[in-house]
Parts: sequence; C-alpha cells; structure tokens
Amino acid sequence: MTPVAPAVRRAAGTESSSPVWQRPSRPSAGPPQTSAARSVDATLEAPTDPEAPGPDEAGTERAERLAAVNLLGDVLDGLRLLFTRPPVQSYIAERLGRRIDLAKLLACQKIADLSATGTSISVKDVAATMQLDQSTASRLLADAEAEGLVVRNADPHDRRRTVVSLSDAGRDAVRALTDARISVIERIVADFSTDDLQTFTALADSFARGVARLGENSTDT
Repeated sequence: MTPVAPAVRRAAGTESSSPVWQRPSRPSAGPPQTSAARSVDATLEAPTDPEAPGPDEAGTERAERLAAVNLLGDVLDGLRLLFTRPPVQSYIAERLGRRIDLAKLLACQKIADLSATGTSISVKDVAATMQLDQSTASRLLADAEAEGLVVRNADPHDRRRTVVSLSDAGRDAVRALTDARISVIERIVADFSTDDLQTFTALADSFARGVARLGENSTDT
C-alpha cells in the first residue's frame, strides 16, 4: 500500500519520483553572496564584547581626555612663570647681588651639563641642547660673555670652531639657579608623599621627552 503523504505530494506535483541527485536545482532567491557581504554578515552575527566601550562611552572618554589636556595647558602656563618671576628670580638676584636674564642662566646651566662629558663645547652644542638655531645661540652666548658669565675662544684644533666654557661668575650663577630651583620646588611639593613625588617626576620626565621629540621633528621639516 502506498503511503498517503507521498501519494498526495505526487498527485499535487510537489514530489518527484526521480532520485534526489537527478532533480533540477531550485532557482536561487538572489545573486550569490560576495565574500565581503559574508564578512559583514559574520561581523553582524558575531557576539559583541560586553566590556568594549560603546559609542557613547567612547565619546565621553574623548571629552574627558580633551578636558584634561586643556587643564594641563593651563597648568603649564602657570609653571612657565615659575622661573621668570619671583621667588626664583629674586632668590638668584639676592644670592648673586645682581639680576641675570633667565635665558643666560639656562645657557650657563647647559654649558655646565655638557662640561660633565669632559669634551670641549661649541656654540653648536649649546644651540642643539637648548633647541635654538646657531645664530640665536651665538648672540645669547655673546651677551653672556659680556656679563662675565661665559668665556669664548677659538678651538685650537679648528679655528673655524668657537668653544665656550663657564667663568667663575658663570659657575656661581649655575649654583644659584640650582639652589633656587630646589628651594622653590621643595616648597611647592611639600604636601606630596615620596611615592606621589616619584610618580609625578616620572610622568613629568615622560612629558619632557615628548616635548623634546616634538622639537626634533619640527627641526627636521
């Protein structure tokens, strides 16, 4: 006896008596899916990371970061005044008995730092470490020499090269600058714990290195 369901399907023309592999394939519902479309579908169907920030969270984080960067800019504006206004300048003037321009003091500091290598120091060396062009550094060192802070001489091995060194007054100025810097900063960070101070110093050092890299990139372009 023929089963009812297959017989009904054959009568209705919905079932073929031929084997499956001989039956004509059904027409596709649409064009074949491209690999890009399959990739998009897979992405849409893939489970999302519940810990990944959503659009709103990412926007909030960006806004908070920009606010922090803006605040840092204000902080740096305040720090810029630290060595250009009292108490640092007053401390140095009192210690040396005269007021010396900050740029000359910093030039003396750089010469002292470079002198630690034991090699002769040229105007070009000072310009590089202060991130100045050579003509500007040369004028600055000439002014420092006029105030008795720096001694300039021709390099005995290369007469085209000018070497610089500190005079006794220049070394006194560097010591006064160092003492003033330590005295003022110690008062500023008096409420910092040692751990906080070390963390702040590490971050400030990283920031300073970023500034130096930015300066190097700008001189290359």
